[in-house]
Amino acid sequence: MLSKQVLIIGATSEISKALVEVFAQFATIDSLEFILCARNTCSLESFYHDMSARYNVKITMRTLDVRDFASHRTFIQSFDNIYGVIYVAGFMPKQQDAQSNFSLAKQSVEVNVLGAISLLELVAQRFEQESTSFIGRFIIAISSVAGERGRASNYLYGCGKAALSTYMEGLANRFGIQRDNNIRVLCVKAGFTQTKSLKDVTIGNAVARKILIASPNELARGIYRELQGKKTCLYYKSIWRWIMLFIKLLPDRIFMRMKL
Repeated sequence: MLSKQVLIIGATSEISKALVEVFAQFATIDSLEFILCARNTCSLESFYHDMSARYNVKITMRTLDVRDFASHRTFIQSFDNIYGVIYVAGFMPKQQDAQSNFSLAKQSVEVNVLGAISLLELVAQRFEQESTSFIGRFIIAISSVAGERGRASNYLYGCGKAALSTYMEGLANRFGIQRDNNIRVLCVKAGFTQTKSLKDVTIGNAVARKILIASPNELARGIYRELQGKKTCLYYKSIWRWIMLFIKLLPDRIFMRMKL
């Protein structure tokens, strides 16, 4: 039996590793194979051996540069049976650095948006061509609440995530119109997550941190649970939906004088 391949794009992140572990623990999919895709797979060696030893799943590592757009078609064509793809790759430069260094802003857009569009469109086209192959196939992308409204503190990162969220919404609508294809599209709008990118962010007291910050494992479990549901957009933690709704509803005359 051919493996049902799940591509984890940007596999070196803490969120990616948590997703692999959660899916390996709870997924009931037969013949599941995780494809860990990263620019530097050497850093995945210990994780690869750990997961292979602890869980009854097949794991493969593949080199992929999400900014090397010319290589993407050949990369996707190299897989026999893509069952799902999770786009976790991301780049968040410091706002002040990106304002003065266009190459950082460009890299952010290429990683956070263009790489996702390039790869996910190829997967989407393939799913449409193989519409009867599998039930339950999925496309997931990790976006961010940073894209909900442009703020001085992170707009060069946030604009990319806004574009990614819009892309995923359109992709969900595209497959929703095709009612018989059984393809699940989920955009994850993550709030604060306890990763390396959060180390320079100051967040209130212990109570505020507990309410606002999710661990990678908590986020991964939330994604897995929602994959069994029907939503096309997941805010995690859920409180971020209401925080960002409040921010979006602020009148311009108030919002433009606020430091957020």
